[in-house]
Amino acid sequence: MPSSLTCSGFAWADLLAAGPDERFAVCWSEVPEDVSVVGFDNRDISKYTSPQLTTIAQDILAKVAAAVSMLLDRIEGGPGKTEGTVLATQLVERESVRVL
Repeated sequence: MPSSLTCSGFAWADLLAAGPDERFAVCWSEVPEDVSVVGFDNRDISKYTSPQLTTIAQDILAKVAAAVSMLLDRIEGGPGKTEGTVLATQLVERESVRVL
């Protein structure tokens, strides 16, 4: 691995963690031995990486419904509640995180 390349970082979605980013492709060869990677969204691509991507699953439809409800409330003159909305998530354990 080139000394100028760092393999630490954060990706806010599975597509970014597993996507065709040249810098990350070099680091991916070190997963999970030296670097653990966790994505977010549980997209299908997370099953097809090697090693398979550990990820956080969420109910996308519930997320969209909550966002639309907040937006419509705001459009209709309501407060557009933006705090206190918690949606369920689930850790989907695959191969990209080393067990310590």
